[in-house]
Amino acid sequence: MRRTRVRATVGAMAVAAMASLARADAPTGQYGLFSSSDTTIWDTKTNLVWERRPPSGPGGQYKFQDAATRCQGLSLNGFSNWRVPSYKELLTLVDENPHFEYENGGLVPHALDPGAFLGNGVDQPYWTSSMSPGGGSAYDVDFQHGGRAFQASTSQTLYVRCVH
Repeated sequence: MRRTRVRATVGAMAVAAMASLARADAPTGQYGLFSSSDTTIWDTKTNLVWERRPPSGPGGQYKFQDAATRCQGLSLNGFSNWRVPSYKELLTLVDENPHFEYENGGLVPHALDPGAFLGNGVDQPYWTSSMSPGGGSAYDVDFQHGGRAFQASTSQTLYVRCVH
């Protein structure tokens, strides 16, 4: 009787421990295990490490050059030498099944994985390091509508999600 109770207790503790580690709502195996408090997430398909919660809102928007400077100075989970992702790299985060999140009194579409990147701003696009032909503008990715590429002037202020 006592062994059964001990096994049940140990089993319940193991389930609770595994529940604290989550997988994103992405294809199976897309991301390594992570907890809700982790500041980075490893994409097992691309072998890139992503910043999970970049600053959002007006204080989290940067001009193109300032975005690169922010990433270069970032240090998360022992990783340094962060950078602004390329257009192709940032598109790997676009969720093919957009969902809605309640923001500012209404439902807002999010094409960003809700398990891996919950609560991230999508009201402005995110910078990429990919410059458009002719210079003076760079490609960006829109996580509200699913990754449409625009060419933003490098003097505009957009979000940035750093990658390692």
